[in-house]
Amino acid sequence: MRGLICRIISMFIAIISAAVLASQFVQCHRFVEKANASNAHEMNLSELGDRVLIISPHPDDEVLACGGLIALLSRNNALVKVLFVTLGEGFTFALEQELRTVFVSTQDRLRFAKVRASEASKALSILGDTTRNIEVEFLGIPETAMGQMWLRHWGEDNPCVKNALKSCYSHPFTNGIKPFALCADKVIDQLKRSISEFNPTSIFIPHRHDDHIVHWATNVFSLAALMELRYEGKLDGRVGVYEYLVHFGRYPEPQGNFPKLPLLPPKMLSEGAFEGWIMLSLPKDIVTLKAKAIKAYESQRSIMPRFMNSFVRSTEVFEKADTSEHLENGILIHDRLFEPVMPAIRPSADVKSILVFCSGESLTVTVNLRSKASELIAYRLHMFKPACSGNARYNLVVSVRGNGEFHEVVGISQEVVLCQRVSESLVISFPKQVLGGFATWLVTFEVITGGRMVDRTAPIIISIEGKRCASHNEAALSMSCSKESL
Repeated sequence: MRGLICRIISMFIAIISAAVLASQFVQCHRFVEKANASNAHEMNLSELGDRVLIISPHPDDEVLACGGLIALLSRNNALVKVLFVTLGEGFTFALEQELRTVFVSTQDRLRFAKVRASEASKALSILGDTTRNIEVEFLGIPETAMGQMWLRHWGEDNPCVKNALKSCYSHPFTNGIKPFALCADKVIDQLKRSISEFNPTSIFIPHRHDDHIVHWATNVFSLAALMELRYEGKLDGRVGVYEYLVHFGRYPEPQGNFPKLPLLPPKMLSEGAFEGWIMLSLPKDIVTLKAKAIKAYESQRSIMPRFMNSFVRSTEVFEKADTSEHLENGILIHDRLFEPVMPAIRPSADVKSILVFCSGESLTVTVNLRSKASELIAYRLHMFKPACSGNARYNLVVSVRGNGEFHEVVGISQEVVLCQRVSESLVISFPKQVLGGFATWLVTFEVITGGRMVDRTAPIIISIEGKRCASHNEAALSMSCSKESL
């Protein structure tokens, strides 16, 4: 009897295994068909120039998304700089596994950050010569502070102290960089310093639609820094800006170790992209190097090996960033639907699109949601004016509840703001004159509930009539934001 039960169990396991293998075979076959139909064009490495900067939110993102690129550039004797923005200390589960503890202290998080920094150095040394043509810099920002700083911490007198390290200063691991206050202004300043010191010919930043809040925030801060550098004439307008994707739903598909398959962008992002996606083909030996570099991140692979192995493919993909100033006669920004967690289960927290439109003397922002706005949720318009022509940075924030009540108003008088709820939309409008003649703004829209950002749109640069910020490279201003249909 016992033998019969064992045989039945063995047959059941064999059937399940065969079904899984068959499913993967079909998935891979469909994926190859999709790759053949892809409109992504091939990347020309010579167009990137000989000084390439990669801005990485965490230690490991640079290898996952750009490992093959780094190896090829290094092989071609180009100079590569990898700028790690955060410490990566916020991944508590990985920290507990790595340090074998469930009682995590601030010192434990700093120890874990040093582990990740060491893994980054090891991974990059596999891809190229870190003593000759790969530079590394660690800004040391607690990752749990990134989103908060963009939302509410501007100025040295208002640092972010509610982070995993319980500190109001950064912890840079690079010699020559002093700790700086954890506020948005200082993050932009540090990015500007690092970019201008390196003087890149091409820059790679996280994708504006990345699901991870730290990746999104890194994209926004990078755009703000690039805008100011170009207005100051400290960055050549011909410098190309590219975006790379790490976290987006089930991306990469199919999940698992398939080194012979190409990496393709998600269909939701590839359709209607600004200039189309760019594919970089990787030789077999480069794919092998990338796989070895990914294995150097042992603290991460022990938690999510399948996800990380999914980036070991025969190609890497990037999107040319559109950093142009969109005109004031109207720009529609489509947002992804059914984001992970909150927006997926609470339609009132899910932004479908926003329309920024100038009519006469008013600026109107119409926010379209997946269902009627909720009075328990704050809907937040954030307009950032970069420093230029002697003018300081300026933030304009209008945050309203679903019932039309104001939640937060910064940089503008509440009396001149009109907010209406129309069916499944919120309409926010105010006179253009309150913008004080400033013409170029970086615009984001966030959904806040319980103090947490649960949805946000991609940042976009808009130009409103008035005196524009004068740039030394005026004709070549072309950076990235989302105008495409998702």
